[in-house]
Amino acid sequence: MISEPTIEQRAEQPYLGIRTQVSMQDFGTVIQPSFIELGEWMDQHGIEHAGPRMIRYHAIDSAGNLDVEMAVPVAAHVQGKGRINRGTMPAGRYAKVLYTGDYNGLYDANSALVGWAETNGVAWDHWEGERGDTFAGRAEWYYSDSHDGSDPSTWKTEIAIKLKE
Repeated sequence: MISEPTIEQRAEQPYLGIRTQVSMQDFGTVIQPSFIELGEWMDQHGIEHAGPRMIRYHAIDSAGNLDVEMAVPVAAHVQGKGRINRGTMPAGRYAKVLYTGDYNGLYDANSALVGWAETNGVAWDHWEGERGDTFAGRAEWYYSDSHDGSDPSTWKTEIAIKLKE
């Protein structure tokens, strides 16, 4: 199930993340190990989560690689180390949908949000970069944990893309 798209103003959101470039077909193999590594590092350093896990899409090249970051929001900017980087989702207006269901439906949910934007003349804050379609702010927030044994049909994921100002 995909909610009706809405637009909201968001404040800047600091996070810690692991950024990587990966092909579409290998994307699924890096998500969970990255979140585990990030979670263990945060636990070792006593850093609390300030929101649900997220994947930030820096750039999408459907014929090549994704430039993505598996991340966890934090209350304030914290310095990472090694593969753990500090980042910020920028403040601004975002269009969003809430998707309920198995992660296999996320492509369709993203397509629904993009299609709604095209139909309604909504412009993203994005540009063509060296790694493909590059976004100022595009992410999926995972409000459900796929490893907690819950029914996949009840998993909730928010998809949000920053609008051009």
